[in-house]
Amino acid sequence: MRAEDREAGVALRMQDAQNGYLVILIPQGAKGGTHGLYLLKRVNGSENTLAASRGSLPGTGRWATLAVEAGGNRIQVSLKGKRLIDHSDAAAPGFAAGKIGLRIYGLAEAPCHASFRNARVQ
Repeated sequence: MRAEDREAGVALRMQDAQNGYLVILIPQGAKGGTHGLYLLKRVNGSENTLAASRGSLPGTGRWATLAVEAGGNRIQVSLKGKRLIDHSDAAAPGFAAGKIGLRIYGLAEAPCHASFRNARVQ
């Protein structure tokens, strides 16, 4: 993904800023043409794509419900009620717990707006 893209997502099971999982949504129409829904694993600051989907994505300026479920080594990601990513990560290091957060990125000429409406951690 390139720096000029707009993106929003969820950080989960974060050990610190350098280690954990990220779910990133880059909407259709974002600058750079890399739209998609991505599950990334960050280890020591380096991000690797574990899974990706380009189906059923909202365009820029549209809202969509993003749901992320994590249990054991499995992470499932749904967008607008449709499961698009179902991934099991057995590779070390596997992060079983950690902090969650909202991740947004945009530039002044292409801002990104995102918010939590409901966050439920069980």
